[in-house]
Amino acid sequence: MWHGIALVMGGLGVFLLGMSVMTSGLRAIADTHLRVWLARLTSSPLSGVITGALVTMVVQSSSATTVTAVGFVNAGLLTFTESLGVLFGANIGTTMTGWIVTLVGFKLKLGEVVLPIVLLGMLLRMLSHSRLSASGSALTGFSLIFIGLEMLQEGMMGMRDLVTPDTFPPATLTGHILLCLLGIVITAVTQSSSAGVAMLLTAIHSGNIGLAQALPVVIGMNLGTTVTAFLATLGGKIGGRRTGYAHVAFNVMASFVAFLLLEPYLMLTEEIVPGLAVRNPELVLVGFHTLFNTVGVIVILPFTRQFAEFVIRLTPDHEEHFERHLEPALIPTPALALNAVDTMLTEVGTRVLTELLERTASPEIASRAAHPDLSGVASATDAALSYVQSLDVIPDQEALFQHYSETLLVIDHLRRLITRLGQTARLANIHDDAKLNELCHQMRSGAERLRQAGIVAGEEDLKALRKLNRDIKQENKQYRRTILQQVSRREIQPQLALRRMDAARWLRHIGYHVWKIAEHLRPNTTPAPTPE
Repeated sequence: MWHGIALVMGGLGVFLLGMSVMTSGLRAIADTHLRVWLARLTSSPLSGVITGALVTMVVQSSSATTVTAVGFVNAGLLTFTESLGVLFGANIGTTMTGWIVTLVGFKLKLGEVVLPIVLLGMLLRMLSHSRLSASGSALTGFSLIFIGLEMLQEGMMGMRDLVTPDTFPPATLTGHILLCLLGIVITAVTQSSSAGVAMLLTAIHSGNIGLAQALPVVIGMNLGTTVTAFLATLGGKIGGRRTGYAHVAFNVMASFVAFLLLEPYLMLTEEIVPGLAVRNPELVLVGFHTLFNTVGVIVILPFTRQFAEFVIRLTPDHEEHFERHLEPALIPTPALALNAVDTMLTEVGTRVLTELLERTASPEIASRAAHPDLSGVASATDAALSYVQSLDVIPDQEALFQHYSETLLVIDHLRRLITRLGQTARLANIHDDAKLNELCHQMRSGAERLRQAGIVAGEEDLKALRKLNRDIKQENKQYRRTILQQVSRREIQPQLALRRMDAARWLRHIGYHVWKIAEHLRPNTTPAPTPE
């Protein structure tokens, strides 16, 4: 008996180790391409479902897919609504592990066959670098999965006298609830629904549990994944919290659907393929797991927007978090990282232009002693600069290097603009002179035009801003000559003349920075690299 228990525990441990090593290897091989695919192919909740399912099947980790999607939401590359599609698809993709165990693990006894592959994988992992090393990890993990599975089978067979269907609650309503709770506990302890499903499939294959009892357990395992997701959201960013809550809400709904389908599924299976539940109960189980997750997606997909609005209402965000776009996970993919920075700079630019228009609107506003609101955007531009400097971009990558250079220029002009907005003494001189008021009006018209364009200026906007900047520059020169003539005629004091010329120069520089921000900020124009 103890031998069987030890084998089950060891087999589960080896299976978990194999899943972890294989997933890390697969992610290292395809990580950049998977991020590109997620960003390029997820344009709607439906495409998100398909992409999320496929990516999860490739990396064998719904958590990895979900974390990447959350990173894209924080970076502004995906909307929260679009990311929900990825989340739903990941739930379908994660059922692939059960199909591999059922169709390959139980049909082919690969435990001994894959032992040499473990050595080969480890040699590749230790003696090589980059993708070849990652391939070694994937091979090693894949082999360990089948070794662990064989240990689980042997252990379950050794426990047939100790653990039988009579050990578990009967297939009644109360029994279903208790069995569901058992599934939640198993997943919460193992921190892996895939490992729990593999252990359950092994138990049903060895006759330790009946099919009618195993079905509620797999529902509980689906719910158990939400425990980890919920705990991971505590204290995290707003995007992560919303995704965690959405994951919990969706899995609860899918589990409710599963309970409704439980009895009809068993009857329909017996009607279509008589005796399948007896001959191959594990196939029926994994089919049910895939079915209720798929039906759950089909039910909620038409209401994705409403579902997203509901989750957003549950987790309102009243603060400015410009830095949320600067996802560290995007740094290995500079094209996506720069697109995320552009999204952030668009928000920062909008905020700065709004503040500019407010501060130059009237003497009352201009005379404020302090404007602490700029501290947030100033620190955001500092963070953006540090983030961009961490990217590995070489001049040979022409389009990417151009995007990189222009992003740095946008940050530079934003920082200069923020600094000038803090010079309140210059603001106070604008409204004392008719010509300065006129120059201010011209500058404000350009800033307002850019703000209304959402900072992303079209060709017509750029032409207008360029012309406006030339006009302000020319009128500034003429104004300076006029002021100096007034001083020579003793119409105004030299000190006042200097203050007014300084204010005119300030307005000209402000207009110049606004124009240059529009010139250089072209969000998401650099195409992401095409997967090879």
